Amino acid sequence: MNEQLRFVRKAVEGKGRADQVAVFTDSDTIGGSEDLLLDSKGKLLNLRKAVVTEAPQDGKIYGRKNAGWEPVKGSTTIVGGGTGDGDGDGEGGDGTQGPPGPQGPQGIQGPQGIQGIQGPQGVPGPEGIQGPTGNTGATGAVGPTGATGPQGEPGQSFTTFEYMFSSTTFQPPTGSEVRFNNSVHTLVTALYVMNVSAIGRDNANAFSLVDAGNRIFVQDKDDATKWVSFDATGPGIPHSNYYEFPVTWRASGPAALAQQRVLFNIAVRANVISEAPNDGLQYARQSLGWSEVVHQSYGGALNYMFNATTTPPPAAGGVRFNHATQTLATAMFLNYITNDTNAVNLKNYFLQRVKIGDTFYLQDKDAPTKWQLYEMIAAFTDNSTYATIPVAWRAGASPLTAARVVISREGAGTNSPIGEAPNDGVAYARKSLDWAPAFVQMTQAAYTALAVKDPNTLYVIVG
Repeated sequence: MNEQLRFVRKAVEGKGRADQVAVFTDSDTIGGSEDLLLDSKGKLLNLRKAVVTEAPQDGKIYGRKNAGWEPVKGSTTIVGGGTGDGDGDGEGGDGTQGPPGPQGPQGIQGPQGIQGIQGPQGVPGPEGIQGPTGNTGATGAVGPTGATGPQGEPGQSFTTFEYMFSSTTFQPPTGSEVRFNNSVHTLVTALYVMNVSAIGRDNANAFSLVDAGNRIFVQDKDDATKWVSFDATGPGIPHSNYYEFPVTWRASGPAALAQQRVLFNIAVRANVISEAPNDGLQYARQSLGWSEVVHQSYGGALNYMFNATTTPPPAAGGVRFNHATQTLATAMFLNYITNDTNAVNLKNYFLQRVKIGDTFYLQDKDAPTKWQLYEMIAAFTDNSTYATIPVAWRAGASPLTAARVVISREGAGTNSPIGEAPNDGVAYARKSLDWAPAFVQMTQAAYTALAVKDPNTLYVIVG
């Protein structure tokens, strides 16, 4: 049952309309509520809806009628607990039970309850179907060029002769025959071949060139499926009118040779000299091998433009120091491109040849009293278009000024496997594993007087 509303008078300040129920707005004042109102008959309304109050508490049974409580008259039987023989003197009614009253207004929302504990993890669902294949991604950048592979085997030179194959397995052959020393080709260890072929050519000189490692290939002239291949295990052995070749079997075709015309092929492996190292250095042949040709540059000058600026980078054809006082400079910035009319890019030269201990001589092109000499004291830094060269000042005259200069490099001492040529102003070349003058300059009379003239020496006649 709903509790009955009770109104307690309180002498406090307030304001409101006659149809409003007074409620406390704070501890000192009251005001009329827009939610609780009284209609013209004095009935309480909550949110504009009638509030159903409790029936009178006088022992009688009441029911709702015309929005009010009415006693239930007649001998109506009440279903419920308790006895039915009370001695009340109320009049019995014969009315039926009234319909249910209207639903009361919805109460305000209660506070949110505390969050429950997390439930256990559910079992994994079934695996979904595979999605469609995505679009092909963009092609990646081209990778760097791989290292150069090893040198392939030397090529071969084929020479073909026409002979008549004989199944006879002993020597000597006759006519224009070629014979094997075994009827089973895989067991053959020697070939016997007449010098004169089936077309009348004497091949003795060609047979004399056969050596170990050469390949001998015998094929039916008219049927390419009949063939056998051998490797020579040594040089040919000459006899009076034929050659004997020591061999080992290499491979055979699907069909055996028949006694008829065959092509006798000799594949001679070329005597190929391996390539010199591919490292940017210059090599020459020495003692059946490659030796580096090491030389120093004395007086080989290149043109540059000197700039007094002390910070990098230098422009193409430019050179500058990191200090305005040139005797205190500790770094030289030199662009790889020279200032010549036909400019030269020295980058590869620097990367391969410039070493710690090298000296750099810089001189004004038109004023020889302006020059400076520096020694490279640490490895230079490659900055793509120019080099930063750590240097120490060694000597000099008047300071360089912003003008055209010539620069020459003098290499430090080297440990060449060949050794440097004599430094005496004469041009030298390699001869008999040693240095020899590239030419000899003399007068006509001196040349005529020579008792023995060296056929390997170039004589230059002057005067």
